[in-house]
Amino acid sequence: KLLYTGNITIDRGALIHANLVNLIENVEVYLVGRCTEDLASKMIEIAGENKDRLHIIGVGRFVPFEEISSYYTMDGLLAGLAIFPHHPRYYNKELTKMFEYMSAGLPVVCSNFPGWLDLIEGSDRGLCVDPLDPYSIKESILHLINNPLKAKEMGKKGRIKAEVSNWEGEFAKLRLIYNKLI
Repeated sequence: KLLYTGNITIDRGALIHANLVNLIENVEVYLVGRCTEDLASKMIEIAGENKDRLHIIGVGRFVPFEEISSYYTMDGLLAGLAIFPHHPRYYNKELTKMFEYMSAGLPVVCSNFPGWLDLIEGSDRGLCVDPLDPYSIKESILHLINNPLKAKEMGKKGRIKAEVSNWEGEFAKLRLIYNKLI
């Protein structure tokens, strides 16, 4: 089971994520967040005969965070997804969803954007893939499936990062700066 959370849009990888059910046998993809009915129809069309393994939660509605959070504890989760097509808006932006995945102990599978490489792959918290290369995406996910202990270790490293990258930790740094200025 693979999980994507947040607004479901084309520029956030909706079509790429929908195709995962065609690339890998028995994988189930859960996309949880607001999605238009038109886009959901396109995603189902892409999934084709494998559409039963594509779960779009939030078609035509806002999904409250409490509902989204419940999916982080779903049995059998392998990884959190953020495989976005190329877009300069995301190249150096750290996504909240990545920290949510890491907090849940999930390795992250994301695009190989400059700002994401070090956070995820360079720190062994998941795998970065070329979003335009379905083979790269498939091989990375299969690597996690075939190496569950490695996937679990990536998830642990992510959880540690998420624990230190929270408001309390950042507030302590900010307080030190203010104290030095005063």
